[in-house]
Amino acid sequence: MQEGKLPREALLRTAATIRGRTVSLGEKTTETKDKGKSIAYKLLSDIEAATNLKGVLEERILNAKVEFTLKEVLGIAKKEFHDVIIDSIKRNRQLMGETRMSHAIDARICRDEEEVDIGYKQPTNEKNGYNQRVHFEDSSDKKMETLSHYTRKH
Repeated sequence: MQEGKLPREALLRTAATIRGRTVSLGEKTTETKDKGKSIAYKLLSDIEAATNLKGVLEERILNAKVEFTLKEVLGIAKKEFHDVIIDSIKRNRQLMGETRMSHAIDARICRDEEEVDIGYKQPTNEKNGYNQRVHFEDSSDKKMETLSHYTRKH
């Protein structure tokens, strides 16, 4: 009987080993599935992180473009504003110069009229017509005298 016992023990050991391997194989399959799920979750997490990073980078690039565009626009506006100010100053100076010239001519006209009133004969140049008297009426119907070069168009 001992001989029969031996095969039975061997058989039980073999069965236990097979069961152990089966359990072990099942555990390994479960571990592999868990690892597969873990890898899949990790990949999904990485994809989400990359997508979020892409969104952040796109936003930063867009902000940089907007900032650059704003700087360009403000630079152009600043230059144009500067040009407008310079043109305004030049126009103001030109008008002031014309006003001074007008006052100087008016003063000369008054002086010439006074010289005529006191009997001073003013020389005339018939060739170019300067210093000839021109008479015209203003809105108050008073006669005024001025030099002809003052009324000519240049």
